[in-house]
Amino acid sequence: GRCISLIHDEPRRDWSVQDLSTASGLSRSSLGERFETMLGTSPMRYVRDWRLCLASMALSSTSKAIAAIAYDAGYGTEAAFSRAFSRAYGAPPAAWRLQNAKGA
Repeated sequence: GRCISLIHDEPRRDWSVQDLSTASGLSRSSLGERFETMLGTSPMRYVRDWRLCLASMALSSTSKAIAAIAYDAGYGTEAAFSRAFSRAYGAPPAAWRLQNAKGA
């Protein structure tokens, strides 16, 4: 719970498994096992998925620039964000935004 709260509170932070395990008081392997058991995923995949979820909400509900959304989601470059978003959502951010804009 503490680990997920940290991820949700600071999605832009450059998290590592070591950071998360230290903050939660668990070894890296114990943290990984707990994530896998409880959520069916790894801690770093959860971080990525949470960031992309936040980005998708921003894309569909705001007119904020994609580069700003990428930064807010913790990506160093718009290109890295676009690649990750495209893999996860099947379309680049701009195209996805057009298809999924609220009120469209």
